Amino acid sequence: MALAESKNSRLIQISELESATLHAALIDRSDVGRLQVSGDDAADLLNRLSTNNLEHLTPTQGMGTVLTNNKGRIIDLLSVIPLADSLLILTSPGRQQQVADWIEFYTFVEDVTSNDITDDTAMIAIVGPKSAEAVQKALGIDVDDLELYAPIMVDSFDGASLVRTDHFNLPTFEFIVSTEEKDKAISAFDQHNVAQASSSTAENLRISMAVPSATGELTEDFNPLEAGLRPHISFNKICYIGQEVVSRLNAYEKVQKHLVKLEWKTEDAVPAPGTPLTVDGKNVGQLTSVGDADDGLGYALGYVRKANVETGTSILAQSEDGEVALTVTGLSGQG
Repeated sequence: MALAESKNSRLIQISELESATLHAALIDRSDVGRLQVSGDDAADLLNRLSTNNLEHLTPTQGMGTVLTNNKGRIIDLLSVIPLADSLLILTSPGRQQQVADWIEFYTFVEDVTSNDITDDTAMIAIVGPKSAEAVQKALGIDVDDLELYAPIMVDSFDGASLVRTDHFNLPTFEFIVSTEEKDKAISAFDQHNVAQASSSTAENLRISMAVPSATGELTEDFNPLEAGLRPHISFNKICYIGQEVVSRLNAYEKVQKHLVKLEWKTEDAVPAPGTPLTVDGKNVGQLTSVGDADDGLGYALGYVRKANVETGTSILAQSEDGEVALTVTGLSGQG
């Protein structure tokens, strides 16, 4: 019975993954942190604290940026979305308080106020190649030309906004509504047969698309260049915390490891996050995220030394069932 239930669960997950990668799927991402940061100095302060050039923010264009500590290590990857009278900051799940505390610590005379709205709002992601079409049908909004990190208000919901983030390295639209209207938002897409994907499917999608997360990759053990976050770094801006370290690593090509996507073919053996990775008996890195293996194919993410990140490189890991041979299939940050 348990085997049949497990097989049925895998079939459901495959269907959900196919919806996200080939069509459109709804993923509840309400666990993502949401901060409303307001005040005349909000954008300027964030610009001085993070890696991207927020001077390029416009009323219709946001951007991604990385908070780093004074050693150039990752505190969190943020999405900064300009709203009418404030900035909406999307943090990693559970990181909103740490980010708010970091902003407050560096607020002296600046006019900046941070308000955690995570519990008062919900965030529904519509993911997949046909996600724009799904949004058009469900909300009556044409988003074909909506730029990355650009917000748009949704008049049919009270105070709701829609933001394109492409979070899963696929077209992704985040629908942010009040918690009271969450069910109404889900129903709007359900009426147009947009499949809902489970949290486990979303995690497997993240890993298979080489998207780093706070669960293993976006931590103070690593810097943003190692994590493949170069698109969120400006090397031509005023100083920010950790800039000297990040700039030196880039200028002198001192990045020693990179986050890579790995695959393996097996029906039984599954390595665990944190497992050391080896080549010719030498430690070359460690696994950080491992997806569910299905039909003999598994996906994982891991940090690997620079000399071993070429696509096709064979790397070994241990599991409870023995040695697992993995293959590097690409770098994170390259889709």
